[in-house]
Amino acid sequence: MERIAWHPAFVEAIQLELEEYRDFLEFMAEYQLTSEPLQMDVLIVKKVSNVKISKNIGQIFQKYNVIEYKSPENDAPVSGYGKTQSFLCVLFLSSYLLRFLRGFAIITFLLQIEIE
Repeated sequence: MERIAWHPAFVEAIQLELEEYRDFLEFMAEYQLTSEPLQMDVLIVKKVSNVKISKNIGQIFQKYNVIEYKSPENDAPVSGYGKTQSFLCVLFLSSYLLRFLRGFAIITFLLQIEIE
C-alpha cells in the first residue's frame, strides 16, 4: 500500500489559511529539533523484575532507568530536568523500545546535579 505524504499538504494548507499574516510568520516544515542525535547519559534496563538490588541507587530501579548527570557548568537544574523528562517521552514513544514493552512502561529517571 502506498503511503500518502500528508505533511507537505498540511503545511501548504496552514500557509493558505494564514496567508494574510505571512509577513508576520515564518513557516518551518519538519523543523529539526537538534543538530545531533538525542542521547541520554545512561539507560539501565533491569532485565529481571524480581531481583532486589541492595545498592543505594538501585533500590528504586524500575524496568527502564534513565540517569542524567549535570555538572555546575551545564544546564540549570530546571532545564536539565526538562531535558531529562523529554528523553523519557522519546524513550517511551520510541518504536524500537515499544517492541519490548508490555502493557504500561515503568520508567524511573534520576537527575544528578553536582553542587559546588
